[in-house]
Amino acid sequence: MQMEHAPNFLTCPSAPELPPPKEADSSDSTDQTNHDARSTSDDVLHTAPFIPLRPDDSQPEKPQPASPPQKPAKKRGWRAYAILAVMALLLIVFIPPLIAIGRAGWAGYQAKLSLDSMQYMLEIGEIESAKSEAETAQGEFLNAQKYLGGTGFWRDMPYLGTQIRGLQDSAQVGAQTLDGVQDILEVARAMQEALFLAAKTQSGSSIDLAQSASLKDLTPQEKRALLASLYDSLPDIRLARDKIDIALAMWNDLPQNQLAEPIRDALEPMAELLPLLQQSLEQGVPLIEVFVPLLGYTKPQSYVIATQNADEIRPAGGFIGSALTVQIDAGHFDDYQFYDIYSIDNPVSGVWQETPPAPLKEHLGVTRWFMRDANWSPDFPTSAERILDFYERERGLVLPEQPQTTGFIALEPGFFESLLAFTGPVVVDGKTFNMSNFMDVLQYEVEVAPVITQENRKDLMGRVADAIVAKIQNLPRSEWPKLLNIITTSLNQKQILIYNRDPELQSLVDARNWSGRAKPT
Repeated sequence: MQMEHAPNFLTCPSAPELPPPKEADSSDSTDQTNHDARSTSDDVLHTAPFIPLRPDDSQPEKPQPASPPQKPAKKRGWRAYAILAVMALLLIVFIPPLIAIGRAGWAGYQAKLSLDSMQYMLEIGEIESAKSEAETAQGEFLNAQKYLGGTGFWRDMPYLGTQIRGLQDSAQVGAQTLDGVQDILEVARAMQEALFLAAKTQSGSSIDLAQSASLKDLTPQEKRALLASLYDSLPDIRLARDKIDIALAMWNDLPQNQLAEPIRDALEPMAELLPLLQQSLEQGVPLIEVFVPLLGYTKPQSYVIATQNADEIRPAGGFIGSALTVQIDAGHFDDYQFYDIYSIDNPVSGVWQETPPAPLKEHLGVTRWFMRDANWSPDFPTSAERILDFYERERGLVLPEQPQTTGFIALEPGFFESLLAFTGPVVVDGKTFNMSNFMDVLQYEVEVAPVITQENRKDLMGRVADAIVAKIQNLPRSEWPKLLNIITTSLNQKQILIYNRDPELQSLVDARNWSGRAKPT
C-alpha cells in the first residue's frame, strides 16, 4: 500500500510562496469572513439587488459605477430662450401701441400749433393762410385718429380703452369741424377777393375787409360786392352748417364724463368752438337767405318802416306813431325820410273817405280809417299790405308822384331797448335816450312837450334815428356778429315783423316765422 506523502517540490506544481502566518486575532477572522462574502457577492452581482453598506461597516470602499453625465449648459440655454420669447411677446404687445399713442400725441400737438396759427392769421386778416392752417390741422387730426386705431386690444381695456376711444372720437370730431371751418374760410376769402376787386375797379386801389374799421368805411361798390359774394356763397355756407351740425352731434356723443381731466382740459377749446360755430351758422344762413335780397341785392327795395307803440295795442302790434321811408340798393342808402304819423294822415283828412272797422267806429268814435289805424288785422301780412296801400294813396294825394313801395317793416320798443343796450345811449338836444327810457322820452317829446308841432316831432325823431344809425355805422367789424344776434333775437321774439310784396321773398320770411302771419288751424 502506497503511503500518501506530504506534497513537496517533486510531486506538486510550483506555487508562490505564501507569506508567513500572522497571529490569529479577531479582526483577521472578520476580514476573512468579509472577503469571502464579497467574493460571493461579486459572483451574484448581476442577479441580486445592490444593498449599500451601513455607515458603521468598516469594509473598504468599493468603486461605484459612474452616474450618467449632467447637462447644465443645455438647461440654461432653454431658460434663456424662454426669457427672450417673453420679452419678444412683451415687445409685440406693448411697443406698437405705445408708438401709436406717441405718434397720435405728436399729431395732436401739431394740430394745436396749426390751430393757434390759424387764429392768429384770422386776427391779422390773412384768410388764405388761415385756411391753409385749418387744412393742416385737419390732416393732423386724421393722422391722430389713424394712429389711435393701431392700439389693438388696448382700446378694449377698462379705463385706458375709454381714454383711447375718447381721443380717437375727438380727433374725428376735430377733423369734421375743420372741414366745415375750411368751407367758411373759403367763403370769407371769396368775399375778401370780391371786395378787393370792387375797390380796385372803383379807385384803382384795394381794400382789405379785415382792416375795415366799420360799415361806414365801405363804399357802395364794396357793399354790393359783399352782398354778391354772400349770395353766391350760400350753397357753400349751407354745406358748412351741415358739417358743423354733424360734428356737434358727434361731440355730444362722446363719453366726456369718462375722460381723464387732462384730456377734457385739452379738448375744452373744441367744446367751446362747436356750439359757437353752430349758432353763428344757424343764424347766418337764414339772415343771408332773407336779408341779402331784402337789402336790395339783386333788385333795389323801397320800404316803409314804422314804430309801433305796444302801450297802445292794435291787432298787428301797437299804435303806429312814426314812419320812415328808405330806398336801399345793394345795402346802400343815401337818404331816408322820417314822418310823424299825423303828418301823413292830416293833410288828406278833408278828402280821405275810407270807412273804419265797426269796433273802431263804435268804441273809439273813429269816422275815417287812416294809416295810423291800418294795422287792424291780426295777420301781419294783411295789415302790412293795407298800411302800404294807405301810405301810397295818402301820399299820392299831396305829392305830384305817387310813391311805390316794395315792403313794410314794423319795429316794437323791445328792439330799440336791445339796440341801445348794445350801442350805448344817444344824446339829442340835451336829452339822453337809453334802453330804459327810449319810448317814454320820445313819446313825451312828440306828444306832451309844450309848443310841439308836427314839424318839430319829425325833426326830433330824425335826429334820434340819425344818432342810432351813426352808432351802428361806426361799429368795428368785431361787433357785427353781436349786432346780427340782436336782430335775429328780435325777429324771433316778434319785435321786428317783415312783409315784402315779392311772393318768393315773402315765402322765405314766412318760412323763418318772421312775418307775423296768422296760421290757419
